[in-house]
Amino acid sequence: MREAQRLEAIARIAASVPYAEAIANLVANPLKPTAASEGWHDTFDGAAMRNDPNALMQGFSDKKLFSSKAFKLGFALRAAGAQHSGAAAAAVRALCPVAPAPWGVS
Repeated sequence: MREAQRLEAIARIAASVPYAEAIANLVANPLKPTAASEGWHDTFDGAAMRNDPNALMQGFSDKKLFSSKAFKLGFALRAAGAQHSGAAAAAVRALCPVAPAPWGVS
């Protein structure tokens, strides 16, 4: 009973707003572009993309990555389980130093 009264009160409030009819007649269109999805047109500079050779890809292509000797060595070492060795842990500590906590907690 109380829930029915609550829903009735909500329906009365909803019907009293000036845009209630517009809301009731809305139909969802998930394919309609929004202002946010269309906003990139304002900031995109196609000329810069064509003139800057690095603009399209900042990383490595698959061909370049998989032909790299460093990648092949790393992949082989990982496949052999070298990442679980003490030497691997020492190498990571040497290459990726971590600053001590400023409050002296280690």
